[in-house]
Amino acid sequence: MGSQIKCTFKIDSWNEKPFSESEDGPTLNRASVKQTYSGSLEAKSTIEYLMTTFLDERSSFIGIEEIIGELDGKSGSFLLQHNGTHEEGVAKSTFEIIPHSGTGELEGITGSGHYEATHDQSRFKMFYEFKEK
Repeated sequence: MGSQIKCTFKIDSWNEKPFSESEDGPTLNRASVKQTYSGSLEAKSTIEYLMTTFLDERSSFIGIEEIIGELDGKSGSFLLQHNGTHEEGVAKSTFEIIPHSGTGELEGITGSGHYEATHDQSRFKMFYEFKEK
């Protein structure tokens, strides 16, 4: 059946740089981000995003996130693969736990989820379970 968590996160640092710019088209950016999770997930994370920012300030992004800490009292790490958008001040992403990425007590973790974040708040929801080793 699996488990569900809800928690919040805070962005600790955001380092974004363009790698392709166009006067009349989208800009391509890379962002290195560090975050802290609180709640059922007590962890630190590092994310690498590739982003497309359009002239109207909308953007689309993909990313890989490494999360290290405790999930419902179990310690270890796992990776998320993100697919999201940023529009009108709201970032939204759906994600999957990358298979075989769990370590420590989180070995065998699988699942998916989503987040929604503004400058003032974040909501993170994830469904997960453990596959037998």
